[in-house]
Amino acid sequence: MTLHISRRTLIAGSVALPVTAAAAAIAAPSASAFGAIGREDVLNRARYRISKNLPYRSEPPGYYDGYREDCSGFVAYAWGAWAPGRGTSEMEQFGAFRIAWNDLQPGDAVNNPLPGASGHVMIFSHWINDADRNVFQAMEHTGSGERIYNHSRTELQASYHPVRYNGVDILKPYGLINAKWLQGNNRSIMGNPTNDEFSTNPAGSGRFRDFQNGMIIWKRGAAAPFLVHGLIFSTYRNTGSEKAWGFPTMDELDAGASPTGTKGRYQYFEGALILWSQQTGAHLIHGEILKKFERSGREGQLGYPLADEEADGAGRKQRFEKATIRWTATGGAVIESV
Repeated sequence: MTLHISRRTLIAGSVALPVTAAAAAIAAPSASAFGAIGREDVLNRARYRISKNLPYRSEPPGYYDGYREDCSGFVAYAWGAWAPGRGTSEMEQFGAFRIAWNDLQPGDAVNNPLPGASGHVMIFSHWINDADRNVFQAMEHTGSGERIYNHSRTELQASYHPVRYNGVDILKPYGLINAKWLQGNNRSIMGNPTNDEFSTNPAGSGRFRDFQNGMIIWKRGAAAPFLVHGLIFSTYRNTGSEKAWGFPTMDELDAGASPTGTKGRYQYFEGALILWSQQTGAHLIHGEILKKFERSGREGQLGYPLADEEADGAGRKQRFEKATIRWTATGGAVIESV
């Protein structure tokens, strides 16, 4: 099944992981045939097969570990399932179904379903730029052997279709988000995943996955993701998440005691602080009011917020247990005693 596109870029050296994935050594594949498989398992199986440096043999087909030594055999092997002797034109009859280009996730495939040497299929690894989603990296078996290539969606989309194997377990975390979930007591804090991993808003800024008790979110370029959970998560999500307040810059921690003895939890985001206590609930503090709150001793002096910031005549105000902070364009932020 020969690859027919106008341009392709060979990526030399080791396989690049998806933007959130931690590096993993090439090891023997762990998925059992015809069982559910996680996305990172698919990528690791593809890497393992590439490490074997198999030739391309389709007429008559050669077989490695029960799978054909051609493009469809490569994808079948990576999925650890799907009838290993079938070709690209038969994929959608044996467990693969079409998805939208923008829905592609690591471990899905991009397939040209033409029969014989005219068809081709490859494992999708990741978008080179998650914001424009045009050039992507793929692992595949071509006439040149099993390799890693960059492809242009613009050039392929007239004849290729993104597909997903129905044996892929989209709820199985992978990469940095998975590593964070498995760290310490995080799994019991967050509960189980409730959906796939997705791009954050704006597209390409990072990745997130929802769990029963919140989400784990990662910013592109950051060393690790952070947890957002409980009522702090509810406040963050219900008011616009990362698009409104930026990414978290820490995990949730214990906050200080207020002058009234109130104790709670806090979490900083790039554009806000969320403070929670059982008595006062979870509230956002941001902008000039946040700066004044921090300069004035935070909850240890002013107490926990009793409400979110609100309009107040010519400016804004926010009520705390022991004070109100008012802001105007002319006077800035000032503290008024309760």
